Amino acid sequence: ANMTVRPLVTLGAPVLHRVAKAVPESAFGTDFLNGLVQNLIDTMRANNGAGIAAPQIGEEWRVFVVHGTGNNPRYPYKPAIPLTVFVNPVIEVIDPTPMHIVEGCLSVP
Repeated sequence: ANMTVRPLVTLGAPVLHRVAKAVPESAFGTDFLNGLVQNLIDTMRANNGAGIAAPQIGEEWRVFVVHGTGNNPRYPYKPAIPLTVFVNPVIEVIDPTPMHIVEGCLSVP
């Protein structure tokens, strides 16, 4: 299996300010989407990330992956979460109360 670790886009990059495009249904199961997801996983793991979104590697698609190993040195307080791929996620606010947490992000050096 060839690993492809992509460069991380950092805070201030225009791609991080734009609304990402929805992945068309026709892309599901294609080499394009499978390759994008594999690039995300490889890049996340190479940077000890717990998650990464396509815009963070310069791809304007609504795709992100998360994986909480439960023993990540970057996030020792994060629980184990199975490797999960999200495509075209929709966020629904179910409680408007703000959460006060320390957030980590690979795009913020």
